[in-house]
Amino acid sequence: MKQRMREVPYFSETNIDYDYFNHEELNLYEKLQELRNTLFKRKKDDCHLLNRDNVTGLWIFTDLSDDNNPQLIMRSTLERGSYERLLLIGEIFNIFNHDVVYDYYLDIINEEEKVAVEEVIGGRVRTIYDKERDG
Repeated sequence: MKQRMREVPYFSETNIDYDYFNHEELNLYEKLQELRNTLFKRKKDDCHLLNRDNVTGLWIFTDLSDDNNPQLIMRSTLERGSYERLLLIGEIFNIFNHDVVYDYYLDIINEEEKVAVEEVIGGRVRTIYDKERDG
């Protein structure tokens, strides 16, 4: 599963159906661009948790949503369930409205969330940021 996640294509205007999701301010592609750009411009010593030291991977499901809010996969150095991780998820939500944030290791690699794993296997996931690939 790790190898499959390393090969997930990056999002682009042609492989994200932003009309499928109902966003008020920006279309989905622009929101993903803003999220990615925010990750790249923030440094570890910023007062924000949303940076490349805390988020080492972020993916979006192209078809899996609840009430038109996309679901994400996040790989993070912050402990799952910690207050800091909840704040981080809130920071992501301020840029990009989302529903569920799956944990990369527990839900995907350990295959705890079968529906999410099936979406990955089916190729219905796009990479927003992957530290292993982006450096």
